[in-house]
Amino acid sequence: SHDQAGHQQVFTQAFTGGAATQRTWFADGVTGFHWQPDGEGWFVQVTVQHPQQPTDWLHATRVTRLHYQDNGPWLLDERRRFLLYKQGWAQADHELLYQDDTEYTVAAVSPQGQLAIDHNIATDATQRPADVVSLLTPGESTPVRVETGMEYGSFGAVAFSPDGQKLLLAGNPNEDTGWLSNTLFVVDCQSGAVRRLFDDEDVEIGAALAADTQQNLSGRVAAWTGD
Repeated sequence: SHDQAGHQQVFTQAFTGGAATQRTWFADGVTGFHWQPDGEGWFVQVTVQHPQQPTDWLHATRVTRLHYQDNGPWLLDERRRFLLYKQGWAQADHELLYQDDTEYTVAAVSPQGQLAIDHNIATDATQRPADVVSLLTPGESTPVRVETGMEYGSFGAVAFSPDGQKLLLAGNPNEDTGWLSNTLFVVDCQSGAVRRLFDDEDVEIGAALAADTQQNLSGRVAAWTGD
């Protein structure tokens, strides 16, 4: 919810009622959060502006590549940094886990605290970026990309299995520009092996077919019923 300055923060609400309690106090608010598996706090995403380097001279920035279809307000994403914190219940109890100058989203958290991160990367084909998933393991500072073997694939993390050993991905190989159907894949988090779960290319996974008209979707693409 929003704080008094209008920035989005994390609040908790007691089941017994009463007022909600503000738990994060980041100056620019938070852009997303997930509960820690042990319930002792949250993984919180924050976006900040780079401090501008002082200079007495004007300078030019040479742009050699733009992401195809990134035609929103952040076409040229300058001076923004995306931070991921692990925060406990106390305001001062937070630890920087990861930072990047390219936007990403924490999509899922395993019972062991491993994070699945969605992000967009450029490829050798300038008009065909890829949507990839990386795994950030507790105690490590750099996520490791899930190698699907599909260079231009568009993938997003859905959910870890209850034992944290496998991860569902939704997406498509994007082997040609006419490939529109999304399906499910499963990743073995130990070996890195990726397996497609449906052979039928006409099976469409997910419900958001027209985001500008469909409202109040559940957001749930698939769920585990066990390991």
